[in-house]
Amino acid sequence: MAVPSTHSLKDLTNRKSPPVRLVTAKVSAKYPPSRRSRAKCGALVRRSPPRFTERVSSKPGAMDAQGAGLFRGRFGTTAAAHSSGAPVILFPFRYWDRWQPRADAPELAYFTLSVDQPSAWWESFFYDKEDTESARLGVLARFDPEAPWDADPEDDPRLRLEWRGDAEGKTIPIGKQSDRVDWRVFVRYDPGAFDPKTGMAHGWRQTPLLKRLGAFYFGPPTVLASVER
Repeated sequence: MAVPSTHSLKDLTNRKSPPVRLVTAKVSAKYPPSRRSRAKCGALVRRSPPRFTERVSSKPGAMDAQGAGLFRGRFGTTAAAHSSGAPVILFPFRYWDRWQPRADAPELAYFTLSVDQPSAWWESFFYDKEDTESARLGVLARFDPEAPWDADPEDDPRLRLEWRGDAEGKTIPIGKQSDRVDWRVFVRYDPGAFDPKTGMAHGWRQTPLLKRLGAFYFGPPTVLASVER
């Protein structure tokens, strides 16, 4: 077992970022880079690799990493403040929890599907999934390539957030004309998926399943080649 030593945990970045408060914590001298840790308050966080800033944007589409921290409160835990000297414990995991609502960053993890069809009329889409007790599959659809992924789907009609799939036996209406439609399929862990006190909750270890995703659309006639006679 490695002997604990004192380290200064701070946001290391090669980009300009907002001021951050330094937190001195007791961590192992052999603490590996880019791994999850657990603080004494029971919140799972991801340690940022050196020279990287994992933050959301200050406004949708900015991609400036000037907002709040990206990976806090992982596996259904609640993000909490940490005082100076708080112990940080290495916590192994099987799958990454790298989804954050209202965010668009290269560190996120999701499954992308896209369909390109110039001037198509998109009627509806559907997907079939299998959730677990504490982990759910969600789908964020984008109907305009110019729409920022981190905009609010409630305010931006070019985005739509869906959870139900085709459980009701109906497709999800789109009703828009666009050259391209994209989908991001992600996993969200519900509160209680991880139990930091007793370790009896196993929802954070479960894996939901995406069975299929499809769309109905009408594409206009396209001339692929022509020959003059």
